[in-house]
Amino acid sequence: MIWEQNPAKDRYKRDVFRAYFDMIITKSPFLILDKQTNEIMGTTSFYDYNPEKSSVGIGYTFITRKYWGGPYNKSNKKLMIDYAFQHVNSVLFHIGAENFRSQKAVLKLGAEKINELTFTVNGLEVPYFEYELKKE
Repeated sequence: MIWEQNPAKDRYKRDVFRAYFDMIITKSPFLILDKQTNEIMGTTSFYDYNPEKSSVGIGYTFITRKYWGGPYNKSNKKLMIDYAFQHVNSVLFHIGAENFRSQKAVLKLGAEKINELTFTVNGLEVPYFEYELKKE
């Protein structure tokens, strides 16, 4: 279910996940850890820092199902956004067009949809939406 709304719906397969893992490891990912239980909650990354536009992307995020529906995703994003806004004026989120869960989450943060893009995922052209959250 983690991947059902993701453009790569078969990412649960070892070889497909391995390609994703190899890619996100280049994005300087962060581990999201439950400090009370020492369980891995998921990962996230900053990516595509653009000093000319004073922007950075936040994404390549997944959280295990055990932590869905609570404060975890929002608090994780808030921590990253607060840090990013010390250095840039704009945070971007790139979300698959069918990933309604993530779209709702960034809208709740105050981001606005600014663009429709196409990315290549596993050799296929996939529609994405770009959302922007501006520093106040």
